[in-house]
Amino acid sequence: GTGPNTAASVLRFVDLPSAVNGRLGLAVQTVAGRRYTLQASADLTALVWDAVPFALTPGGTPAVQNVTAAAETLTLYVETAGPHRFYRVVSP
Repeated sequence: GTGPNTAASVLRFVDLPSAVNGRLGLAVQTVAGRRYTLQASADLTALVWDAVPFALTPGGTPAVQNVTAAAETLTLYVETAGPHRFYRVVSP
């Protein structure tokens, strides 16, 4: 989970992805103050996933980054162009 002392605290997408300005918005349940990064793979069962660029706003510049959550939900915006991919959010 995202909060080690709370059984109900899990790292998960909290809403269906939304398309905004040609980008996919992925809303994730987070814990304020914890760091997160976005990874992707073309194969859901892959052992190695790659960090991928994302922006924190629909019009922001995408970059591969670790971001510290400021609230209980964090939305990451990824480009919709390109190959089919699966996404996951990790807390390093």
